Amino acid sequence: MQIINTILMAMEFGTGWFYLTSFATFVIIMALTENEHENFSFVALGGFIYLMETAGTFNIFTDLWAFAGWVGVYFIAGIFWSFVKWFAFLHTKADELRDIRKNYIERNAPNGTKKLPLELEDSFYDHLVLQGYFRYSSKDGFIPQIRNYKNKCARWIIWWPTSLVWTVMSDPMVRIAGWLVNRLRGLYQGVANRVFSEFE
Repeated sequence: MQIINTILMAMEFGTGWFYLTSFATFVIIMALTENEHENFSFVALGGFIYLMETAGTFNIFTDLWAFAGWVGVYFIAGIFWSFVKWFAFLHTKADELRDIRKNYIERNAPNGTKKLPLELEDSFYDHLVLQGYFRYSSKDGFIPQIRNYKNKCARWIIWWPTSLVWTVMSDPMVRIAGWLVNRLRGLYQGVANRVFSEFE
């Protein structure tokens, strides 16, 4: 019992253990949500709230009207963030489609052709399926349908703080790495060609 009381006292607002626990919980939730393990995220959040409530650090249910108001503000911010993420996601899918189409034209169309010839449209569609472009079904065409991404959008709304932090940290690094790979593509391919030269 003494150990439990000591732990609860250490969780008082402003202590190092309070900030450490808050940070660790945030990181855990961020890792879980980004890997699509939302159920475990709710468990982590519930455990954190219970610990803070038991320690007397805060009580979110003291004023229910204020609590309801903050929940409303939270979800409004989440809806706004979901549109930001949806917009970015669509551009990522468009870039993916653009790259697949460009590579397909270079391999299958006459030299110098930049637009997909009509006679290759059906085979290109099959190629997209093989490349895994269609997450759920190819019957909807090239444009992503929101009905297939409802869980993703819900996750952006519910866990928008962690999604925001992860996006700010990871997206610039991914884009920089992608830019470097594109610039060094010739060197990478040269290495591959030399390693496999005996099989040509």
